Amino acid sequence: MKIIMVAAGNADKNIINEYYTPEKTYLVGIDGGTRFILDAGLVPDLFVGDMDSLIISDEERIRLSEAECVKLVPEKDDTDTEHAVRLILERLKSGWVPAPGRLDDPAGISVPDEPNDLYDQDNDGAMQIIILGATGTRLDHTFANINLLKLFEENGINAFIRDEHNRIRVAGKNICLKKAESFGKYFSLLPFTDEVKGLSIKGAKYELDDYILTRGTARCVSNEYTEGDVFISFESGSLIVIESVD
Repeated sequence: MKIIMVAAGNADKNIINEYYTPEKTYLVGIDGGTRFILDAGLVPDLFVGDMDSLIISDEERIRLSEAECVKLVPEKDDTDTEHAVRLILERLKSGWVPAPGRLDDPAGISVPDEPNDLYDQDNDGAMQIIILGATGTRLDHTFANINLLKLFEENGINAFIRDEHNRIRVAGKNICLKKAESFGKYFSLLPFTDEVKGLSIKGAKYELDDYILTRGTARCVSNEYTEGDVFISFESGSLIVIESVD
């Protein structure tokens, strides 16, 4: 099962269609990002936003889509994207499974009779949260959206931000970057926490052993794959992992 969340930054309908699988993808339009879903010829299951980045025709298209609508006020203490992320996270933690498409349930979700492992609930693998439109010209929103990935990581949910040139995730434990599934030639590691202790990188062009990565350094930027997978281990802290193409 996939949940694709589309914010109002730089998004592309082709990227939406790249990840979209009929009947296995729950679509969340975040304010102006809903336009990208509609332009891709798809229908959102959920709309979240204050409608400050929409025009009248967009609002009419959303109304006609019959999406569940969570309308926010413009003056608030969070962004539309944060509100949507926390709403989805709260629902996932409550034990329901997103059900794409129009349902009698107004929330567009189905609640199983017995608890499910939401992160490995079908034969296609783990639950994925894909956030599009989360990067762009507003660097304040870009940094804030990267911070939001930590909320999913803390709850064991596989989530990443994707744009035309980058795939971004937060890692709180050892990870393996599989070359066959890599996004681009380069990968970079940035400390999400003040420091990441015992950091080791094996199988990459630039290896590292038992290093303390701290904020204020670019030591682990622009590494590269070599012949195989890359193994990243650390003792404490959290990493921002960015895979990039030029």
